Amino acid sequence: RRRLASVTSSAVTARKHTVRLPLLSATMMSTAMWAGHNLSAPNCIDGLAGPPLATFCLSRLNDTSPWLSVQLAPAAAAVGVSHVLVHGRSDCCHNLLSPFEIWVAHAAGDPVANGGVACGPPVILPETATSGPFTVACAGHSGTHVTLRLPGTQRTLNIEDIEVFGQRDRESER
Repeated sequence: RRRLASVTSSAVTARKHTVRLPLLSATMMSTAMWAGHNLSAPNCIDGLAGPPLATFCLSRLNDTSPWLSVQLAPAAAAVGVSHVLVHGRSDCCHNLLSPFEIWVAHAAGDPVANGGVACGPPVILPETATSGPFTVACAGHSGTHVTLRLPGTQRTLNIEDIEVFGQRDRESER
């Protein structure tokens, strides 16, 4: 297993004051598949991506608009999110991710229902896309949760990791 670097994209390194935000283990998924193994939401924030045995989270198969919400730390403070990196499965299933959306909100769950702000239009990946990571800009939207959502029916959320970047509060640096 390889641990993800705190900055994994050349586009990210150009942002001087942007840091990888800590994520709380309070993650949630719309549904989770067990299949005899723990494939739940915490697997997608453990910092492990890529071969040989990356962990991953998996929603119920053929779900309607499945989502994964991650809580930003500290839980009580809203944070400005600059961008999010989504790591698809490195070993299979590349076609399952597209299209996807990233939302910033003040609660976990379906971001459409809980008043979240989309970080842009749905991301549509080319057929040749592999595991990424795929960067989605969030323009500093403020919230306590970031949610990955796969819009539509017959969808399966199946990723290795999600990383959130933003502006660290000056108080938390002291």
